[in-house]
Amino acid sequence: MQEISFYSPINDFYKKFFDKFEEINTIPKKDWKVNHILSYFCKKYYEHYKVNYKFKFNVPQPSKCFEVFQVKRLGENLSKDPLILVDYIDWIFSYKIKEAKRKITSISYLTNEDNLKYYKLNVVFSKQETVGRTTKLQDKWLSLFDGTDYFVETYGDLAFLYKANTKGLSETFAKMAEMGFDFELLTQVV
Repeated sequence: MQEISFYSPINDFYKKFFDKFEEINTIPKKDWKVNHILSYFCKKYYEHYKVNYKFKFNVPQPSKCFEVFQVKRLGENLSKDPLILVDYIDWIFSYKIKEAKRKITSISYLTNEDNLKYYKLNVVFSKQETVGRTTKLQDKWLSLFDGTDYFVETYGDLAFLYKANTKGLSETFAKMAEMGFDFELLTQVV
């Protein structure tokens, strides 16, 4: 792999931003943030096309640039879980880009609605076990309810509390989302 540091920054902010790209070699994927996901996309792009991805440099601050916006949009439309995002990028390069008749020139290809919908239904949901109202929650989720006034043991218990928009649990639900809990699973609970 070509070192990602070969990107030519337009200012010191981009220099610091690109310097962080190398962190994907040392930080566990489960701890990756937006810039790491973008770095991984750039790495896969280089591996496939043998050229660096061309940044738009549309703003002076990298945190507001087009590419970061697209990664955040991907997180909103697919998942905030970096493992799912990395798997999606791998899937895009293995299946969609390989079949494409022309070279992609923008990271926005990742946010194509048809690709996202297909991936969610046929890859993400097929990997997840089906849950029902009596399916026990994993310990990592149960521990978040310790010290609350609510008894939660199953997905059914959680679905009830979540749909009821129970007061006092908004911080717990936010923590679950931050830790990667997919609240769409609760739609399977009957």
